[in-house]
Amino acid sequence: MEFSTKSWKRWRKIMAGEMGRMLPNPQDIREVETGMRELLQKVGAEGLKRYLEHADEAEPQEKEIDCECQGKRRYLFRRGAVILSVFGRVSYRRRYHVCQECGSGQHPLDQRLHLAAGEVTAGWLNYWPWRG
Repeated sequence: MEFSTKSWKRWRKIMAGEMGRMLPNPQDIREVETGMRELLQKVGAEGLKRYLEHADEAEPQEKEIDCECQGKRRYLFRRGAVILSVFGRVSYRRRYHVCQECGSGQHPLDQRLHLAAGEVTAGWLNYWPWRG
């Protein structure tokens, strides 16, 4: 993934400004690094939430989806989920379809991105070095 030079310059300026505001007189570099990591995690979690919700809205808005039982899953509402990502816990809302015949539910966005509510993301699994 590549980012533009303009984007990086803007982010560096924002990060430096926020860290200066949050820690005007740090005791040591560890305090600065810890604060910066916490800020990046909060920004990442909120960014991931917004990305997922936007991606869900951009999905084709089919009112009915074929079900394995030969019935049709119909859109009911947007349902909340929580996942554990490299940024920590992320809550988001996405469309939910339920089959009138068998009662099974489906979240098209979760299915496409291989997400499972209440579970860890593939990125989280790859991020942690202790996973084996």
